[in-house]
Amino acid sequence: MRNAQSDEERKKIVAERSAWERTQAVEELRSQLGVSDQEWAVIKPRIETAYDLVYPQPRFGCGGVRPATPAERKRNELRELLGNKEATPDQIKGALISLRAANEKARQEPAKARQDLCRVLTLRQGALLVLRELRD
Repeated sequence: MRNAQSDEERKKIVAERSAWERTQAVEELRSQLGVSDQEWAVIKPRIETAYDLVYPQPRFGCGGVRPATPAERKRNELRELLGNKEATPDQIKGALISLRAANEKARQEPAKARQDLCRVLTLRQGALLVLRELRD
């Protein structure tokens, strides 16, 4: 890893490599899809959204490369609340409901992103993305 001297430097290298790999994968998709510049301007943001949901960036602790998702934040809030012996049942119930809602939204996001992407693809392009697991 380029002789990284510290954990922070290693994290930075991993983040850079991950970003580079993402960029390469997206550009490779452009080539495979055979789209014009105009078509790519419409398709690219949708592919990036789907790609990020299917292949999330690595995370490293509190100061991670990628910020905590809403579901992760809600999970941490519930964990902290459960660690508090004075937490009331209503507080725990509210935190649990929030976590479940965030989890449900997180489950729906990839499907929504895939549907949004599907609207702008030909059958052949869609089939290529099924092979890349960006479509169902």
